[in-house]
Amino acid sequence: MIYGGSAVGHRMKKTGIVLVSVLFLSSCERDRVVLNDFGTIGEGESRAYRIETAGIYRLEMTASKDGAGVEWVGETCQGVREAKSFNGICEYRSEGQIVISNPTTFGMGSDTTVTVKVTKIARASSASQQ
Repeated sequence: MIYGGSAVGHRMKKTGIVLVSVLFLSSCERDRVVLNDFGTIGEGESRAYRIETAGIYRLEMTASKDGAGVEWVGETCQGVREAKSFNGICEYRSEGQIVISNPTTFGMGSDTTVTVKVTKIARASSASQQ
């Protein structure tokens, strides 16, 4: 499948031959939302989301009240202990998990409502010249 291309024509005066160079762009991957979740996490509880394939993933999380924690399980990417919002990118070399948690506050904390959006980032595709 071809999503775009361009053509440039060149005329040679002596022979009247028309040479055409065409650049076709191969089908491009696009960023794809793989998870869009909304819900409540009780104090001291967590939600785990499975990453099934290797790739680069963007996480966008918002949380109410005192916030929520983020952990990238299976990779060493930077998470956060507790925040009201988090935006991060992590590359998984194999499957793993993203864990969103509501840390406990000595059993006196509150539930938190979270939104979680995970997007698989497309890798740049190469163009081929014919």
